[in-house]
Amino acid sequence: MNFPAAGAYPYELDYAKGGDKNLTLTMLANGAPVPAAALLTLTPATVPSKTAGQIQQFVLTAADADGVALSNLPVTFTVTGENQQTRVLLTDGVGQIGFAYDGSPLLVGADLLQAAAHVNGTDTYSNAVVVNWNSGTNQAPVVNAGTNQTITLPAQAVLNGAVSDDGLPSNTLAITWSYAPATQLTTGWACSSGSPAYWALLPKPKSS
Repeated sequence: MNFPAAGAYPYELDYAKGGDKNLTLTMLANGAPVPAAALLTLTPATVPSKTAGQIQQFVLTAADADGVALSNLPVTFTVTGENQQTRVLLTDGVGQIGFAYDGSPLLVGADLLQAAAHVNGTDTYSNAVVVNWNSGTNQAPVVNAGTNQTITLPAQAVLNGAVSDDGLPSNTLAITWSYAPATQLTTGWACSSGSPAYWALLPKPKSS
């Protein structure tokens, strides 16, 4: 669609589900993407796991499409998950706000924090940040190598593993794969790795 001049144009976008459920809408002006009315950025973008009852701090920066700081802008901070809450704060003279909240000492799990503001008639959202709260006691990681599979050679068996951890004691996690019995696997199979959580088991070529 084309908009003949600057202004507000209400329109509706309808689509029918089927095939690919994902839909991407790109707004262009003179062939270039239309910049957002404002950019809200939460830092840090990732945080290590924290012990329940501690305080997690963030800084939000608000700027317009030209990078100019947006001062005195009402921003809504929403926390969903274990410590649900909503708070409205105003940016300062340089377009920033400090936001801090403490996790309940009785709740262990994850929160999702995101900020939102209404700028020039448009709702703008920040990046979303996950905050994991642990009990303070190091728990064993939870791992899953995926569902059992039966294949007929020469088909491939693709394993997709998943692992979660409380981040204690040093917020590091090493992922390895092992097989049993090894004698069967090494004589008839070869392994190729795409990432620590993705392995493909391929039949080894027979030697003449």
